[in-house]
Amino acid sequence: MKKFKYALICIVALGILGAILRPKNNENKSNEEERKETSLNQFSNYLSEVNKNINQLSDERKAGREKYISELKQNPVYVKLVDEKVVSTEYLPLLNAISSSLPTITDKTFGIIEDAAKNVESSTNGEDKMDFVVKATALAMPMNGGLPKEIVEVFNSYKKKYKIYGEDGVMFDDNKNRTEVNKFDLTPFFVMVDPTNEDYLNQLYEAKKKGLSSWIGSGDEYIYPYLTNKNDYIAYVKKVNPNNPYVPKVDLEINAIDLFEAYEANEVAADELYKDKKVLIEGVVGSIGKDITNAPYVSLEIGYLKSVNCYFSDENNKELSKLIKGDRVQIIGKCGGLSLTSVIIKKCELWE
Repeated sequence: MKKFKYALICIVALGILGAILRPKNNENKSNEEERKETSLNQFSNYLSEVNKNINQLSDERKAGREKYISELKQNPVYVKLVDEKVVSTEYLPLLNAISSSLPTITDKTFGIIEDAAKNVESSTNGEDKMDFVVKATALAMPMNGGLPKEIVEVFNSYKKKYKIYGEDGVMFDDNKNRTEVNKFDLTPFFVMVDPTNEDYLNQLYEAKKKGLSSWIGSGDEYIYPYLTNKNDYIAYVKKVNPNNPYVPKVDLEINAIDLFEAYEANEVAADELYKDKKVLIEGVVGSIGKDITNAPYVSLEIGYLKSVNCYFSDENNKELSKLIKGDRVQIIGKCGGLSLTSVIIKKCELWE
């Protein structure tokens, strides 16, 4: 997936003048602060970590953070979202762009997903909105401390009104005004600020399955690997919530090539390890077909006259019809052992 890369040095102010705000009386301000603190209670661990990070920043880095925040507060978008507390579909693409950028964060850089950036830049006041996206994402980096609670509150307000993700469609406001809405996915943000929340973790995976956003790939450089790719997500979820419905319930997981090589080296030993076990196998599709009994199967590539053949019931034909040679898949089934030059996996279902 293409990304716009931003090093911190590239993040500069756009020289936007701040708006003049009307003062509020002290009583209303006190009530508002109390309401805000209550709504942010579930994110207290993240906000405490942010305060800890800030205290550990160098004087130079603290000054840089204060500069980012000062410039952000002068942005008209900040005035709308934070000061005026506007909750509107107009700003969903902006929050989506920030959320989709969080998985790309490394120690020193982050990226903006190209499609998300284009949606923001092409909207009304796109330059201001993009400036907000870049500065907010920069602040989210642990090396800059983390997101201030005001930005967390904005995301929380939008989740309350529009939910945590949404597909292309139509929404109606309180006055029954119709608005076209592009798909959005705020789950990376909420998993980042509340990483053990079972609902958020489930919704992150659901959003990926619905095609609302994509995994960006694996890499040791990423701060939040469980946001970047499925394998690290599954490994993380197994630790924090083993009963998560998106954790495969199998005896073991193995690559197709490793499984075949185990049988090739010693069939007796391989049977002891794998035969009659429920396994999750990952491999590359070599062919899709039917055997002499008309049973559908997927053959995973191993080498010349070598394969792992995964057999399905007819109930899986619709899903199997979407596969093509070269697809990387994960399949769950029962290992049936070696037959001639193929390892047989029975009673299969596509996991991914």
